[in-house]
Amino acid sequence: MPGKSSKSAAEPSAALHTPPFRTFRPLMNHILQYLQGHDSYRTFARRGFIYLALQTLLTAIILFSYIYASPAIGIMNAEGWIYLAVASIGQAFTFTLAAYLIYLLTGLTTLRRPAGWIMVTLCSLLVIFLVLNRQVYAIYRFHINGFILNMITGPGAGNIFVLDAWMLVKEILLLAIFAALSILLYRVAGILVRKFRRLYIWPTAIALTLCLVGGHLYHAYGAFVRHAPVTRAAASLPYFYPLTAKSLLTSMGVKAPEPSAIDALEAASGEANFPLEELTAHTPDSLPDIYLILLDSWNSRGLDSITMPNAWKFAKENTRFTEHLSSSNGTRCSVFGIFYGVPGYYWESFESAGMTPPLVNRLQELGYKIQTYPSANLTNPDFRTLIFRNVPGINLGESEPTIYASDSLLTQRFLADMPRRGKEPGFSFLFYDLPHAIDLPPHRNHPFKPAWAYADYTRLNNDLDPTEFWNLYRNCLYQDDQLLGKVFDAIAKRETETGRRALVILTGDHSQEFNENHHNYWGHSGNYSKAQIKVPLAIRFPEGTHRGETFTHRTTHYDFSPTILSRYLGIDSKPEIYSLGHDITNAAADRRWHITGANLDYAFITPGDTILQKTGSGEMLVFDPKMNPVENYNVNPAEIQKVMSKLNMFYK
Repeated sequence: MPGKSSKSAAEPSAALHTPPFRTFRPLMNHILQYLQGHDSYRTFARRGFIYLALQTLLTAIILFSYIYASPAIGIMNAEGWIYLAVASIGQAFTFTLAAYLIYLLTGLTTLRRPAGWIMVTLCSLLVIFLVLNRQVYAIYRFHINGFILNMITGPGAGNIFVLDAWMLVKEILLLAIFAALSILLYRVAGILVRKFRRLYIWPTAIALTLCLVGGHLYHAYGAFVRHAPVTRAAASLPYFYPLTAKSLLTSMGVKAPEPSAIDALEAASGEANFPLEELTAHTPDSLPDIYLILLDSWNSRGLDSITMPNAWKFAKENTRFTEHLSSSNGTRCSVFGIFYGVPGYYWESFESAGMTPPLVNRLQELGYKIQTYPSANLTNPDFRTLIFRNVPGINLGESEPTIYASDSLLTQRFLADMPRRGKEPGFSFLFYDLPHAIDLPPHRNHPFKPAWAYADYTRLNNDLDPTEFWNLYRNCLYQDDQLLGKVFDAIAKRETETGRRALVILTGDHSQEFNENHHNYWGHSGNYSKAQIKVPLAIRFPEGTHRGETFTHRTTHYDFSPTILSRYLGIDSKPEIYSLGHDITNAAADRRWHITGANLDYAFITPGDTILQKTGSGEMLVFDPKMNPVENYNVNPAEIQKVMSKLNMFYK
């Protein structure tokens, strides 16, 4: 009995541990059988690995090419090139390895042929995506991310990305070629397996693994000692998150270079405190009508008497500002800076706190009729929820067959509303999109010739003569200028009928580069040089001051809010309570350091227009005004501390 009892006591333990082992043993034996004894599976696995190696090489070549679209190309040296080659292979191996593992697991079944097509399909899609991303990176200098995907799939995507049919065909053909290469490589792998018995699989696997590990380890060292060619090369690779090991290397006795003042440039976080205190105000004796007119992506070279005769006439008869800088190189944070008077660095904080602009709040307090006239949709970026959160009945924009039709429609709506506005003051926000879209119906693509029929972004490179592309852009400005002439006439007519003078602001949200710096930058959102942030500005002051004057001191988008609030809406508080700007005609105000950009990627523009850019990865890049990289830049630590305090002044 005691022995029987002992056996019974042991049985539960066996029952708990034996079944799982027995369950997995057949599978393990099955796998080992294939790996050790089945020539057909070995051949299958060998073919897949050879394809992995070939596909890794193709992918690495694509990844390596990203450097030619990166500003890092200007500082590359032998160390940087060698590192980039190794890191590209390692990153390509990372991408393709997952497809190979799926291939091996699927091949354990009888689905050998489908396993091959699964791997080929995954690798083809990878290559197609990387080629598409390479094109995005070449124009914008950032990789496809959630923000881009949201723009593509969100409301008004057709107004943001305008693709000509022929350009779309060429794009499909290009991607088809790369997909065909991926398919061809699988067939090549099969031929190699059949023709050659010795394929050096283990040496190849070891070499790929060394590239993968070495790319991370050397970056850890390069980042620690601040070797710019290494860190900048790594930053060009898409979705590459290389290793850093500052604490470990320090503990091993590796000595880092002395930190500079630039290393102190880090983003701060905290609870927003905006404005710094409650604004004080009085009721003005009179209130002007206010018209804020923006042209999306307006290059300052486009404002002249031939390209835009109506806008030029308006600028010459009123007040011009020739050194006006935007608050960003993209629409989202540019418009944010105009209305809030602070950088787009605060967008997320203000959005989560539901903070509306003091400018809009004051307009509502004084009974202004606020209306918007957008060409693109106001919900992408979401200005409706953030800037105009509490403003009822505004136009959100509608999709039209062409961007020219959208710009025409907003003008028609504005003109139709003018007679119905009555005597109360009004604020109108007109936002034209044609210079951003660079897309015209054929019969509107004049008067400047020769001009591209459409914006063919696949042709852009550093050696391209931009004349025909520039003429297409000028034709867009010309067509919008015809619409602006009608707007100016309607404003003048209302002034005559009501006796109410108007404040009219005509500017761009940001600029549009046509490779002015000769570093293969086109469009916007790619850098913070003047080619992308300097915009035209002309203002008609209601009191009639400064008529015919031209101001050449630096002005910024941050100046609009304090100028309007203090001059015309009765705000008595100092501008620094609610803005980084100043009265726009005050040439003595301190605008020596201009802050531009968003919360993760932003830049400081120094008094000499040197660009100190803090990237989303935390790296600090320095460029001269023409986007040439600057190494070993020396900056006054006290100035850096001052500008950082300025950047973070609206955080608690």
